[in-house]
Amino acid sequence: MPESLKRFIAWAQGTLPFRLVQRYGEDDGGIWATVIAWNGLTAIFPIALALVAISGFILGIVGVGNQAVINEVARAFPSNANAQQDALAALRTIGDKPLIFALVALAGYLWTASNLFGAMEAAFDAVWHCGPPRLRAAETDGTGDDGNLQRAGRHRGRHGRPAAAAPPAARHTQLGDRSAQLPAPVRGRRTSRLPPLPDHLLRRAQPKAAPGPDLARSVVRRRRVRAIDAALSALHRPQHGHQPVRQAVRVPVHPAGVLLLPGPDHHVRRRAQRRPLRVRGAAADQTSPGRRPAGSTARRTAARSSEGGAQPPGGRHRALRGLPELRRQSVTSVDVGVVLFTRDLRVHDHPALAAAARSFDSVLPLFVYDGAILGGPHAAPNRLRFLEQSLQDLNRSLRGTLVRRSGETAEEAIRAAREVEAGAIFMSADVSAFAQRRERQMSAACADAGIQLRTFPGVTVVPSGSLHPTGGDHFRVFTPYLRAWANARWRKPEPPVERLKTVSGLRSAPPPLPAASVSPDLVEGGETAGRARMDLWLASSLRDYALRRDELAADATSRLSPYLHFGCVSPLELALRAQELGGDDFVRQLCWRDFHHQVTSAFPSLSWQDYRRERRWRHDDVALEAWKRGRTGIPVVDAGMRQLQREGWMHNRARLLVASHLTRREEIDWRDGASHFLDLLLDGDIANNSGNWQWVAGTGNDTRPNRVFNPLRQAEHFDPDGDYVRRYVPELAGITGPAVHQPWKLEPGVRRRLDYPQPALAGAVGGGLPPG
Repeated sequence: MPESLKRFIAWAQGTLPFRLVQRYGEDDGGIWATVIAWNGLTAIFPIALALVAISGFILGIVGVGNQAVINEVARAFPSNANAQQDALAALRTIGDKPLIFALVALAGYLWTASNLFGAMEAAFDAVWHCGPPRLRAAETDGTGDDGNLQRAGRHRGRHGRPAAAAPPAARHTQLGDRSAQLPAPVRGRRTSRLPPLPDHLLRRAQPKAAPGPDLARSVVRRRRVRAIDAALSALHRPQHGHQPVRQAVRVPVHPAGVLLLPGPDHHVRRRAQRRPLRVRGAAADQTSPGRRPAGSTARRTAARSSEGGAQPPGGRHRALRGLPELRRQSVTSVDVGVVLFTRDLRVHDHPALAAAARSFDSVLPLFVYDGAILGGPHAAPNRLRFLEQSLQDLNRSLRGTLVRRSGETAEEAIRAAREVEAGAIFMSADVSAFAQRRERQMSAACADAGIQLRTFPGVTVVPSGSLHPTGGDHFRVFTPYLRAWANARWRKPEPPVERLKTVSGLRSAPPPLPAASVSPDLVEGGETAGRARMDLWLASSLRDYALRRDELAADATSRLSPYLHFGCVSPLELALRAQELGGDDFVRQLCWRDFHHQVTSAFPSLSWQDYRRERRWRHDDVALEAWKRGRTGIPVVDAGMRQLQREGWMHNRARLLVASHLTRREEIDWRDGASHFLDLLLDGDIANNSGNWQWVAGTGNDTRPNRVFNPLRQAEHFDPDGDYVRRYVPELAGITGPAVHQPWKLEPGVRRRLDYPQPALAGAVGGGLPPG
């Protein structure tokens, strides 16, 4: 052997890696490597279950089919009832979410369910005593009392092993006979099973007695992590069927809300002993928030004692401090889920309603007249009338069980949920600043009340926020979004729920709507009217849509926008049916609607703040009022504004012309025009209205921000005979042909008899129209 190699070996023998390898061989490291690998395999078993479950969803396996698949896999792997129940609970949580949310939920579930790192900590600590101090510190005696502490290994039997009575009985339920004698983690953390160990390794695995100060520090540390350990252990407790949860661990998955994974339900057994459903009034419980009725503590203690179930360390609510006691205002023996309707006033293709019907025995349909709806700056009489008709139609579809109340949405929803002891609230996600604020308030209120909040798509074809460009949070240009939107995986429409079991008998107190004049020719609201119009238009007019959609007089558009705004018609169902019939141009318009919604989701201030570039506007109240009344002197512009006044609706091409006139020729702020539109439009949608106004004004997503619509050329092209103008501007009804578009060219005497104003354009055009 060369001398240099000998010197290197002599030097290497003193290094740390060499000593570790030597120790590895001396201490039967190979055996313990096998132990750790086997322990990791058993700990990963819940991951295998979850993956099989997700595969079941992809293949369409539901209900009994999923249970059968899990049972088959369970025969091939060592497991316990907890792992199977964990997987089933994850199925219900993950299965009702769209793909992107399901992936995030699955990742969170796998992290909490596997306990892989905890298992490896226990194995390493058993061999080399290198685990965290809390794994070797004093254990509780099973009572949850911090004062009764004993050091692991204090009572030793033959060969230095702990006596049979020393370890808590709970350890033997999850470990083998020999491995049960290893130090167990803190109560509440699940320990994976270890294989039987050789006697000499068992002797070596016994922890050494810790000095007094270390023990004291470990006790303090245990108190700090108790809440976390108990919350994590809740994820591994068996769920009883699909009982609603009262507490939850929040995992953020969406800008507008949170996904709540299942937590402990301490009222399951008590609920099973209660009498059949009966609903008490809100005045039945006058206990103020945060105070318990007299004798309630004794009754709860007696109930827990009679149940015989072990409580979490430190008492029932010790694990999640600050969670207020849920006050009962009614008694029920069935599970109830609340469906909070917002802009989804239908029963066809309603993901939130369908999920609630699958998850709970009964459903409480609820609508809340929020103060922003009744008293906000855009409490438009036209939309309030359409809303009321839609709610009445929805109530008929739900057999008269829709509960309507007024107040702050989160407060009223929680109050209604408490009255029926609901386990979860289901609602559709929305994108406006008001909707996002409402969902944040709902999330906080549900977390405080221990009620699950679940949000679902349904307002758009593709959920807002589910499509992202490379390196960005949302699409800023329409064409790339159109490609991504068309290639996206659309969800399947939900069929109407058959035999929906709803809760009846609750107080419903809709507020009186403000008395105000409405447009005389409004269409009827509601899902019934919307579906009838959708069926008729798809069958008769869709085939000519691409050729005639811009004709002002023909009115070849669908006029479904009010029903889409209030959710009386599902945008996904409409898009799929139109696509099947070859209506690609119409489907493109639905993509524009989704585009503005995803912009608003990422930029909620779109309704009052310029999206891209700021422009300087002039203030002219006289010109603005003339524009609102349809007295600008430009016939096609005035016809559009008067159609809005009469019908609460305006042709899309006319909307572009009137918006361009106000912002480009009068140079008046687009926010003034958008506000007026919201005052009258039945389909006054924040996302679409603001997005389109900014597109025309040059401050939005238009790739040609200097685009200007010439009203004369537009009128000659899309209303060549002037029929649209004569229909809505009666002063010009006697003028035949295309001359109606330029009344200022008529003879002076004829012009004076018309009682129609002269065009008075200001700003950049210098007071006159550009050449036609």
